[in-house]
Amino acid sequence: MMTVARMIAPLKEKGYELSATGEIKVGENPAVGVRVAAKGQKNITLYFDKKTNLLAKIDHTAIDAMSGNEVPEERIVLAYEKNADGVPVPKKVAVKRDGKTYLEADVLESKQLEKIDDSEFAK
Repeated sequence: MMTVARMIAPLKEKGYELSATGEIKVGENPAVGVRVAAKGQKNITLYFDKKTNLLAKIDHTAIDAMSGNEVPEERIVLAYEKNADGVPVPKKVAVKRDGKTYLEADVLESKQLEKIDDSEFAK
């Protein structure tokens, strides 16, 4: 789920099916949704702020660590700031599960990697 959210460009590759889901409000702002489907994976929906075109919300299904049950989860970007390269990055995020606040997080530091070494994915 986070891979799709961080790397929108790979969605143009084979294996992903995109479909429009319509318009909603994220906070007070109108946003448009795109459902992302991939064989063998659960669907996620990405909502983009109509004014800024930035990712505003992600809807998907998460596994609750305590119960092991699937629960609906939404991740909402509450604030962005520009990084050293001038690229907007999430600064504050809220996570809701089953409609209830699960956590709120402030991003203290972020760094965009040019490439991830293949050894990071070795067993």
